Amino acid sequence: MNLKSVNLLKNNLLLVLIVLFGAALRLFRLSAKSVWIDEAMSLSFAEYGWKEIFFHRYNAKPVYFFLLKAWTALFGSGELAARSLGVLFGIVSIFLIYILAAKLFNKRAALISAFLLSVSPYHIYYSQQIRNYSLFVLLGLLSMIIFIRTWRERRGRIRALVAVNVLLVYTHGFGIFVPLVQSLFLMVNKKIDRRWVAGGCVTLVLLLPLAAVFLHNPSSPLGNEIGYKWPKMLTDLATPNPGSLLELIEVFAYGGPRQAHAGVGPVDINGYLMPLRILTVLFFSLMLHGLTPLFKARDGNPVLRRAGTEFFLTLWLLLPILITYALSIFFVPLFLTRYFIFTSISFYLITAASMTRLSGKLRVGVICLIIALSLVSLKIMFRSGSSDDWRGLSAYCRTRMNPGDRFLVVPLENIVPLWYYLEYGKREPLKGIDKYGKRETGQWKERFFFLTHPVTGIRLDESVGGVRGKVRELKNAREDIWLIIAPDSFGRERSRLVKEELEDFCVRKEVSSFEYNGVKAECYSLK
Repeated sequence: MNLKSVNLLKNNLLLVLIVLFGAALRLFRLSAKSVWIDEAMSLSFAEYGWKEIFFHRYNAKPVYFFLLKAWTALFGSGELAARSLGVLFGIVSIFLIYILAAKLFNKRAALISAFLLSVSPYHIYYSQQIRNYSLFVLLGLLSMIIFIRTWRERRGRIRALVAVNVLLVYTHGFGIFVPLVQSLFLMVNKKIDRRWVAGGCVTLVLLLPLAAVFLHNPSSPLGNEIGYKWPKMLTDLATPNPGSLLELIEVFAYGGPRQAHAGVGPVDINGYLMPLRILTVLFFSLMLHGLTPLFKARDGNPVLRRAGTEFFLTLWLLLPILITYALSIFFVPLFLTRYFIFTSISFYLITAASMTRLSGKLRVGVICLIIALSLVSLKIMFRSGSSDDWRGLSAYCRTRMNPGDRFLVVPLENIVPLWYYLEYGKREPLKGIDKYGKRETGQWKERFFFLTHPVTGIRLDESVGGVRGKVRELKNAREDIWLIIAPDSFGRERSRLVKEELEDFCVRKEVSSFEYNGVKAECYSLK
């Protein structure tokens, strides 16, 4: 190693340690929890052809699934291998926030920003998911770096910014807020010139295919999903109230009270309320302190600084939240905390800038307190019980089932994580399996076979009459019926209906629950 390399390592040793610490937290217990339904669906989507991925109902997110398809082709679709892709994106994001903060502030703020992201339970949680959120953060950071370089330093190319922003929106629909924030900031400061206008027009043109896919496309092999309805549980969660803003601050600070099922399920934090509330108040206070440079005194009155870094970060923080809040109240519920993961980056940057203005000893004390309190939240996040144990359920069924026993899967979408573990170890365990059922001869079947076991699935939108009809068809079954059910995701009333119909002609032999959401395997025999 030459002298230049030694000096480079010495000057950046703290950053290296921060990145390594963040990597360790993201790799810790990476495969401890079983793959849950949305992760299993991600793996299912990745096994489609390239064209099918683009035209799937997740058409707003094809970039991640393209990368996941290539990644699993190289490393397999096991829990550890598939989740490692998100971990990689998360680790790179720690380095990117350092670069962005250094451009916006200074090296000290850059190191603190990298530290805050490295220990963020919110970011760690989604880095460990087989989902698109850590890629969303990475591309968003890259976009902002290019934007700052192009705007402030008069370097960089608009075409690079256009390319990254297009990829960002094709990774997650909320990525549209990034070019919106950038454009609005330039407009307020009257900095838009021909380059920016041309870049914006090209971005809109490149996003037209995305808009087209959202329209009804009868030629799509997977059909039109615009009419897909969320379960009532998700609709209620995505409809905000004033308390939703407070919960969002909690999410940014320690991951929030919902750290199960990617931020939509509650976890038991009653024994940890005090340290978590302290962390929330600490972060909120630092953020408010970080926004004080947003105003300057003029004639004895505070005046908004529109051209400063703080204004840019405030715009980045508030615009996506306020617009989504209004859309969710008046139009379509969209206010899910996981959608604001990139918005949280501005929160950490403002907080980091605030911490640089603290005295040395106080700053060290605050950093130690954040580490200690964040570890409390991570202890909650890493423990078992915050995710359905499809691995355990599948093993349970395998050891107790006899040839010819039937599966009744309620709702049908649960077949995806169930099949993942029933077929675990095969090269393509989810080939042709989706929320629609199993694809056979180009069509999705709700009745099919797993080895010698007939499978019947009940769709999420199945009518009451349809549910009763499918259950009554099992009266001619000669072997046992295994009911696989997740009551909260399907609706408790519908679950009760399935059980009532079964109990008319069956006797329940055994039942076992598998963590968190009430996912159960119940075995019934004919009377």
